[in-house]
Amino acid sequence: MAEIGNVEQIKILLLAGAEKDTQDSFGDNPLHKAALHGHKSAVQIILAAGIDKDLKNKSADTPLHIATSGGHLKTVQTLLDAGANKEAKNQYDKTPLHLAAWNNHLSVVEILLSDGANKEAIDKFNKTPLHDASMNGYESIVKVLLASNVEKNARDIFNRTPLQMAKRNKQKKIVALLQSYDAR
Repeated sequence: MAEIGNVEQIKILLLAGAEKDTQDSFGDNPLHKAALHGHKSAVQIILAAGIDKDLKNKSADTPLHIATSGGHLKTVQTLLDAGANKEAKNQYDKTPLHLAAWNNHLSVVEILLSDGANKEAIDKFNKTPLHDASMNGYESIVKVLLASNVEKNARDIFNRTPLQMAKRNKQKKIVALLQSYDAR
């Protein structure tokens, strides 16, 4: 029911004593499923039932990771308002901000930054959200991150900066933008 956002059915199941923390074969619980589809109202009902807002699935993704990956702004805000861990790391050590930057969800990046997400967070390969946005050519996200005074010359485990990754991927606009901020 959570994946289709049927709030009335969710309420009935919860009142009947349905197991709210049940996980499927991927480790997703009802909150993960509601977050995946951006069902804000379902997320609110499930959170009110006391489900663990930071439970990780088998990929170590929390519901906030899933909502940010999908660009579900209202669901992201609902989870943040409920105190979801914006610094949680998945199996690749990616935070929700990494995933928002990787998937080109500008509004989600902005809301995470305004909520105090660590703009310098590094993943398993020491890549920052700026690396992810730069290599993919997401100009608006690169601009927002640079405007937040992010470290523009951070190096990944292969010693590559966001500028070097943008060059490697032939992201000419990003290269020019990073160079205008004196990135190396």
